[in-house]
Amino acid sequence: MDIIIISGFLGSGKTTLLLRIAKSLVEDSGRKIAIIENEIGKVGVDDQTIAAEGLTVKELFSGCVCCSLRLDLINTLLELERNVNPDIVIIEPSGVAGPDLLLGALLGYGGTIDRKLVINIIDASRAKIILKKPLLPIIEKGLKVADIILVNKIDCVQPEDIKAIEEGIREFRENAEIAFISALSGLGMESISDRFVTMLSPLEKNPVKSSSGELELTDSDATVFSEKFSFTFDPHLSADDVRGKLAGILKSLSLKLKNCGCTMIGHIKLILKDGDKPGYLLMSITDFDMEATARGRIGDNLRNVTLTLNAIVYGVDSLTLSYSARELVHNNFP
Repeated sequence: MDIIIISGFLGSGKTTLLLRIAKSLVEDSGRKIAIIENEIGKVGVDDQTIAAEGLTVKELFSGCVCCSLRLDLINTLLELERNVNPDIVIIEPSGVAGPDLLLGALLGYGGTIDRKLVINIIDASRAKIILKKPLLPIIEKGLKVADIILVNKIDCVQPEDIKAIEEGIREFRENAEIAFISALSGLGMESISDRFVTMLSPLEKNPVKSSSGELELTDSDATVFSEKFSFTFDPHLSADDVRGKLAGILKSLSLKLKNCGCTMIGHIKLILKDGDKPGYLLMSITDFDMEATARGRIGDNLRNVTLTLNAIVYGVDSLTLSYSARELVHNNFP
């Protein structure tokens, strides 16, 4: 399953581009496409139009896909992989969500992501404001992590304006891959979907780095840990055995972090899959005193499993979090 992220500031034309790309991928290559759209408030995609193109749409509401709806994003991807098995999932985060945070969220996904592509859209008609220094953080991070930057609505500006926009982008990213389009009219969109497919690259090769080298997943003071583990069970384990082990890890980790000075849990979650078999088990905890909750289904006789642990907590350092998490996982799954 490949991921295409279409990011950009509010009103840049993300949804229009999304629909055009999805239609082209379906008609020209027969790929199975699914869409995840995150809007804070009004939905931006016409369900009937999407359905007419043979697409599957999942909508996430009332929050940022990278923050308050982060777990919902993981659940939605797992559901899509299990029930739809799309070739490409196109994700459109809200216009106030940076793609750097979304990339961080994807690193905590326990399913299969083969490749990714980050598209960042700049509204040519508002470029003088958007690219004004100092850049808004969402604009700066979008430009920083984008595999390709699309300058949209070029039919609304003069040729000299287009040149100035390109110069402004290259002041920030000298070697940026830039294309100039009008998603609404189709100008510059010829074969662009094929171009996007050729640009897809493995997710792990391009993590977002801060100056310290750590993954920069949030704009807050939260501490984040995400890691995928692989285990082979001999003899096989039952689903009930695994469920008990995961619940124990979550509870023990929350209490250990509390004893180390953790002030709040954003979430700690574990996602388990058994090789290529359908199904998954997702367990999570969001408070020191709560019991783990579980979603999904997993078969018995588990043998070759992947386990992803993703945690966002406050008040402890990354070394404490990572050491505690790894220790508890390996103690329960030697």
